[in-house]
Amino acid sequence: MSSKPLVVDVAPGEVASIDVWPDAKHFWREFIKPATFIRAELAA
Repeated sequence: MSSKPLVVDVAPGEVASIDVWPDAKHFWREFIKPATFIRAELAA
């Protein structure tokens, strides 16, 4: 399983938090498009 690429620009000394979870709402992607089953987003 994997996610779509997530590009994050972080300056020296900065910290970026990323939330990662399975896309259970679209569980069928696990079988049809495994590269999009995991969701990754910048945490608020």
